[in-house]
Amino acid sequence: MSFKEDTSLYEATELKNNYLALLRKIFDSTKEELVGQVTIYLSDSRFLKEEGMYDKVITSPPYSNRISYIR
Repeated sequence: MSFKEDTSLYEATELKNNYLALLRKIFDSTKEELVGQVTIYLSDSRFLKEEGMYDKVITSPPYSNRISYIR
């Protein structure tokens, strides 16, 4: 949801071509082998159980009114 006053208009074919170009980039990126180590913890991010440093903490905030805020 956005209350932005200025918007961009695109032709349907332009939207389709942009979408397909992005999809190609995503598919092409999957051809490279990933290196590294990942550890995933399912937890309440307010109370992290494992001590130490984290590279990323991904959370899913509770939107009580079910609106995903973009600003």
